[in-house]
Amino acid sequence: HDVLMCIRNAIFPWKKKSLTIEGLNYSEGANFPSNLIHEASFGLWDEFCYDNAKANIAKNVKEKLVDLIGCSINLGPVAVPVRRPIIERFFRTLEQNGFHRLPSTTGSNPKDPKRKNSEENAIKYRITAEQLEELTDVLIAEYNATSHEGNNNLSPLEVFEQRVARGMTILQLPEEKRNEIAFFSLKATRRVNGSEKEGRRPFIYYEGVRYTNEVLNRSPHLINKKLDLLINTDDLRVIKAFFADGSELGNLSATGKWGITP
Repeated sequence: HDVLMCIRNAIFPWKKKSLTIEGLNYSEGANFPSNLIHEASFGLWDEFCYDNAKANIAKNVKEKLVDLIGCSINLGPVAVPVRRPIIERFFRTLEQNGFHRLPSTTGSNPKDPKRKNSEENAIKYRITAEQLEELTDVLIAEYNATSHEGNNNLSPLEVFEQRVARGMTILQLPEEKRNEIAFFSLKATRRVNGSEKEGRRPFIYYEGVRYTNEVLNRSPHLINKKLDLLINTDDLRVIKAFFADGSELGNLSATGKWGITP
């Protein structure tokens, strides 16, 4: 889910976060291509390079990259980071300019002096995941606007703008696919439970939670039949159900507390 969220965020136009850390700000030029350059809004790529982490090679992630994005996947050799020099160098920049400056950093290795009192500082300062996201967002936006010798002293954003001005074309995600369910959907099949004799109305189980709707409630003839489900993993309050022939049964709602919040 986290990998799919990363892919989704890379495509949708970037927006500045509402920063809660005192003293942390975006500079005037800090930005992302998807927000600064119209052609890069909902822009797609031809190839996706990542390592062999289990989350990356999950079937659902691969299917979304191929079917939704339409790109090829380059997993790269195991345990050979030198084959990804640009991204590894970028990670080092994030560490040097941000993460290794945090009081709770564990540094680069067990002998790194930066990790002194890291456990105590983690408890003392209570740095949250949301604060780390804010810091990361600012670091990358600032990096995009910083000139580099490797870019002839241009910033990545300036290089991007030049290439677009010279005619570089960027394929964009079609409008009908610009929704959360396109990225965070799973398909599953479940049998309809219930008992007309015992007075138990029809329902299905998904991840240990009951789902039903008014139509299913009034359809005892569907008990023991199978339904195809389209599940939005970003919001499990509602699951869309279909019959075997593709016709739609409608949205099934989760019972209890699972039907209240995403």
